[in-house]
Amino acid sequence: MTITLTLNEIVTIVIAVAVVVMLGYLIKLLKTLTETAQRTNKILADAEIMSRIAADKTEKLEGVADDLVEGIGIVSGLIKGNQSYTKALTNVVNSIAGIKSILSDKDSGKKSSKNAKK
Repeated sequence: MTITLTLNEIVTIVIAVAVVVMLGYLIKLLKTLTETAQRTNKILADAEIMSRIAADKTEKLEGVADDLVEGIGIVSGLIKGNQSYTKALTNVVNSIAGIKSILSDKDSGKKSSKNAKK
């Protein structure tokens, strides 16, 4: 029994085999791409959370910085004799309390992020 193949048939078979192999690689590539997209979405979600936390801390720091500048200004005014001692002391204490609350929020933020990772 003799099998006769023309050059046209051989080329067609080779192309068909190449297409099947390329489809296998394409399927593997799409699977990897899907996994990468999912990981990227998780990273972006974490980045969004961190950005929100940073924005909140920045707003708090802005208020504390304003209080601190006012307190220092009042203390310098007190030294010049222009303001009352009580008002100056109150503003300094308030600004220190604000800084303390930000630092304690920072510590609790680290603890909550560690708990979220578990």
